[in-house]
Amino acid sequence: MKWFSRIIWFLLGAAACLITLILIPLQLNWEVKITDLLQLVVAVIIAILIQKFATETYSDKRVAKNLLIARVDEAISYFHDAHKVFLDCIKDGLVSKENSTAILTLTRNINNSLKRLEHGLGKCRMNAPSFEAVKANRLDYNRALTGGGFPSQRYPVVIFAEENELYNTISEDLESVLYEINNW
Repeated sequence: MKWFSRIIWFLLGAAACLITLILIPLQLNWEVKITDLLQLVVAVIIAILIQKFATETYSDKRVAKNLLIARVDEAISYFHDAHKVFLDCIKDGLVSKENSTAILTLTRNINNSLKRLEHGLGKCRMNAPSFEAVKANRLDYNRALTGGGFPSQRYPVVIFAEENELYNTISEDLESVLYEINNW
């Protein structure tokens, strides 16, 4: 597929060069002058440079976008898993040892995935205002998951409402980050 896009860009560059050649008035005589040859060589070089620049620029940006999107998907997945374990604890009425270990592991994974996403956004020099909201709510979300008498006591109802609200807010903000990445 990469070769196909290169051919397309080459043809577009060649077409642009030919249009400029047509617009420049040429005399039709069968003698080949050095200026005509130079003009042809320059047109071909410009076509090749346009093709090279376009394919490198657009393919690199798409790769960066795909990497950032994968990192956002990873963070969403960890948040979803943490929310699911939290709801299991609420349903069971207690925090089992397995759930306690899962929650602590998932909070660490959430923090690491957000750090990787932040690093990727920085490398791409991309400003995502929604990501700042995610970072601001992350600590509150971690506190809601591990708050109260964790892991020995049941979660209070207030913590359930807080966790649910934070989960929904962070999910919406991460979706906004996806849209910001696609529009970048």
